[in-house]
Amino acid sequence: MTGPEDDAYDLHPRFPVVEGCVEAIDGWRVTLGAPHNRRISGGSVVLWRSGLTFWLTVVRSSRPGVSAADRMTAFRRAVPEAAYGLVIARRPLSTVACYRLNEVHDDDVGLLGTYGVAIGATDSIEVAAYFDEEDGYRAARDLIWSLEPVARAP
Repeated sequence: MTGPEDDAYDLHPRFPVVEGCVEAIDGWRVTLGAPHNRRISGGSVVLWRSGLTFWLTVVRSSRPGVSAADRMTAFRRAVPEAAYGLVIARRPLSTVACYRLNEVHDDDVGLLGTYGVAIGATDSIEVAAYFDEEDGYRAARDLIWSLEPVARAP
């Protein structure tokens, strides 16, 4: 539900608003430092507010027995040559990585982006973050670092 305090983030009143520690998608939780709208698009969760958009997609390993280390190696191989600032952190339940990539599209409009992944024991969550201004990088990095698999009861 939106309120007057959400006006600063230019939230859309017809979409749900999420904030704080929330289960984002399929067994992964994320911590949001500010309110964001939330919607589902083509199997991905989209979180957005003025000047900042996140696309989150869970990726299940298509081959049984592929280790988390192998999936991280595949992620690192897929990082574009123009990317910079790759950072990787190992945690008890996952390994998280992100990099920056400034893109220019056909219409010569620049797009600031940060891409990341959190790799758990059986699946991963990929994040594409796009922001209008340089200070959006901190929010993107914080969201990616906050990703955690949700412990499931047996």
